Amino acid sequence: MDKKTAMYTVGSQLAFGTGVGFALNRVNEKYPQTYGGQSVGTLVNVVGGLGLVVMGAMGIGLKNSTYQMMEVIGGGAMLQNGALAMLEKMYAGRAVSARPAAKAYLPVNARGPGQIAPRIVDISSY
Repeated sequence: MDKKTAMYTVGSQLAFGTGVGFALNRVNEKYPQTYGGQSVGTLVNVVGGLGLVVMGAMGIGLKNSTYQMMEVIGGGAMLQNGALAMLEKMYAGRAVSARPAAKAYLPVNARGPGQIAPRIVDISSY
């Protein structure tokens, strides 16, 4: 890969992935409503990124191969940002019981007659 192509690749990822992502995060702060549990910025990232990838791959709109490459790479970066945001929101919304449970122990100081005093009692099954 030559230096020019590498610079176009990195520049596209930064411009579309970071630049557009930053702008959409500001939109999310200003308009916090969600659609289907996802914010406006996340949906724009996913739909816009997918649109740019398809347009660049099919040669729709821009006819210059360099610009088409930038569309595909930049759209892919937007799509990655949106997909990551969606997965993070879905993970955060999972039920508590679906997460791996840590053992919870309750210290016990008293003992019954004829028993050895336990140091800890496992209460994770209650």
